Amino acid sequence: MKRTILSCVVASGLLFSTQALAETSSIDLFVGDFMGIATVDTVKLAANSMIDKAISDNANQGDVQDVLKALSDYGIDYKKDIGVVTVAANEKGDFCLAVDAKKSLSDAVKKYVEKAKESLKTKDHKGVTVYASEDSTAALVSETRLVACDNGLDILPIIDNAMAAKPKLLKDRDSALYKAYSATVKSSDVRIGAKMTPTMRKSYGHYSLDDGAEKKVSVGDVQSASLSIDFSKGLNIEVIAQSKAADKAKMGAEILTKQVGGLLSDPAMEQLGLGFLNSAVKFSAEKSSLKGTLALTNDQITQIAMLFTELTAGAAPAK
Repeated sequence: MKRTILSCVVASGLLFSTQALAETSSIDLFVGDFMGIATVDTVKLAANSMIDKAISDNANQGDVQDVLKALSDYGIDYKKDIGVVTVAANEKGDFCLAVDAKKSLSDAVKKYVEKAKESLKTKDHKGVTVYASEDSTAALVSETRLVACDNGLDILPIIDNAMAAKPKLLKDRDSALYKAYSATVKSSDVRIGAKMTPTMRKSYGHYSLDDGAEKKVSVGDVQSASLSIDFSKGLNIEVIAQSKAADKAKMGAEILTKQVGGLLSDPAMEQLGLGFLNSAVKFSAEKSSLKGTLALTNDQITQIAMLFTELTAGAAPAK
């Protein structure tokens, strides 16, 4: 979806969204053939001092500046007005977004329509106005919920499901995607679930982990993946890959522990001041699930950021 003003409003959630509302749950909205779904809790992210500083530091740069200006122009304060942002993507890379706001979005949409009326087409769908730009379609399905899709996807079934008295739930439509999303940590700021389709397994099946001997785990063995990201206490990331069998998950954990552990325990990491990464990264297996975790404190994140700045600036890292 290209960066139109409308998509800037929607994309505010990509800077940052709480499952709120007495409406259809955001993950249940997206009727269609989707392989991944993500929710972003902008309320938590906007309240995080580290995230807030990062946005402030980059407020005059590139996409961050564009998004903040678009939000401001349409009277939206990302710290107060945005709740949950949900994204669903299909296998081709087309995606839909839903923004659940904490205040009415009607005025923002009216301002946008007035400004873009020369290039915008509108049509009525069962009492809901659908706005079509060159690259996307969007609709305000309630005072506080905006949905938008790439033009490669049909927004009308999504509008219908949003307005339905008995919506079609994700768990009933696509149990594999629902299970992948449900495996994420519920309290996380960002939750992503994705399923491996047969086409994807065929395309990426030749990629594998191996220990240089007899142990080998193929990407094609992965059935689904779940990602949780939380910034409430530093940075905590959890990745779960659901495999075909328990022995594949165990083998994958062993290989990753050996290979990544070997890299992070290298004396050069200590010299760079990154020795803490060796204990921050862990791999384990439970039944057919392979889990990887990363846990960093705010101080450790700052240390990594400073080192990155020094290296990219061509300076020798401080000892």
